[in-house]
Amino acid sequence: MTDLVLEASVALSWCFKNEATATADRVLERLATEAASVPAIWHLEIANVLALSERRGRITPANSSEFIALLETLTP
Repeated sequence: MTDLVLEASVALSWCFKNEATATADRVLERLATEAASVPAIWHLEIANVLALSERRGRITPANSSEFIALLETLTP
């Protein structure tokens, strides 16, 4: 069992620079050496926010793909 549970809003702050926080950055640093668990619907939350952000022109599909690639590097 892990002590770190990664919430979608924290992970998404890594995608949207205007939402970045020092706390979210520290969580990302912790993931370099620690495993984390995510809620069962985490993947759906991430996908939904990315899809809505693309539709609203906040990010491009390429940005979404890059972010998903980053998230994939964090899984053990």
